[in-house]
Amino acid sequence: PDPECGCPVEEWIVCGVTLQVHFEPDGTLEVYADTGDWDANIPLTATTLSEGRAEAFAWARGLPVDPRL
Repeated sequence: PDPECGCPVEEWIVCGVTLQVHFEPDGTLEVYADTGDWDANIPLTATTLSEGRAEAFAWARGLPVDPRL
């Protein structure tokens, strides 16, 4: 559970992005994404944690990559 609100949350690192998949009390899902340089809150269309995880992973994998790195 999230220490601030008690909602179920999972934390993952995908493609260098820390993702916190957060299950809200109203049944919606949101991802808090942190790259180290910037962060964002991303609403998801999924309705279960496993679907939310897959959607968040796909979002992270779809981010542009700097070819110089």
